[in-house]
Amino acid sequence: MEPKSQILEDIENHAVMVANSAGELVEKYFHSTFDINYKSQGSSDPVTTADIEADLLIRNLIKEKFPDHSIISEENEAHIVSNADYCWVIDPLDGTNNFLNKFPFHSISIGILFKGEPIVGVILLRNLPWQPSSIIRARKGNGTFLDNQKVNVVSNNEPIQTGLANIRFARSRYKAKRELAKNTGDFRSIGSTAYEISLIATSSLQLAVFNHPKIWDIAAGITIAKEAGGEIMIEVKPNKWITSPTVFLNSEFDTYHTLYNWNLSILAGPSNLIDYVSKNIKRRSFLDMFIRRTRWKLGLT
Repeated sequence: MEPKSQILEDIENHAVMVANSAGELVEKYFHSTFDINYKSQGSSDPVTTADIEADLLIRNLIKEKFPDHSIISEENEAHIVSNADYCWVIDPLDGTNNFLNKFPFHSISIGILFKGEPIVGVILLRNLPWQPSSIIRARKGNGTFLDNQKVNVVSNNEPIQTGLANIRFARSRYKAKRELAKNTGDFRSIGSTAYEISLIATSSLQLAVFNHPKIWDIAAGITIAKEAGGEIMIEVKPNKWITSPTVFLNSEFDTYHTLYNWNLSILAGPSNLIDYVSKNIKRRSFLDMFIRRTRWKLGLT
């Protein structure tokens, strides 16, 4: 049974409020000092005071309004409610490295699943210091809106040379056939998966490849991209790409707990464009990747 439209609207509106509240908290830390830790010894994955406090704020605001909903977060253990149909998947600060280096492009990502299906996505986009943050949001069947202005993906059959794309085959896990390799567009990477999927929805980026994102990186972006007319493809095994499943709970990932393990590579963009790209790329061998990384470290490429 599908959730009623009024329920979806209520969830979306609350998610917008939550994102704005968390954005105000994160903004205060952006202009001050904060503690920096790492998720494991030797890790290059930082976590700041802003990550932790934004996570706590978001979780509390969700529980106050929807105590019977589950919550999955990058920064904390899952809050799983038995038999819950709804699950909020949050990244309280996507782009932490940008944030701690005062590079003003990071995001707060809030996606909501219904029985494993992405149905609502809200992402707060932190812009330049003299500009206010933006909210991009979508709910199933209602389109995608950036600051209340409807946005749509511009469709192309092949990459446009002057367009922007987050794909760089020279250092990628993938190699491209000659025609695609010569014409992928100008490379751009923001450093926040949620931010970049939002740029797909607004057609600022024409194409992006994300290597093994986690579920909190993409849960909101899937709804946002699809409702803008875009598509997501998932590499279910090496060199086999399929259109993203409607539901993320199946025989392999059959509980919200196990979504923590989700980390498949994805393509994002207009459906005909990413279909073309998926047919013209091939995953490199481990030996090829090792040689390329070694040459890069030695400054030989």
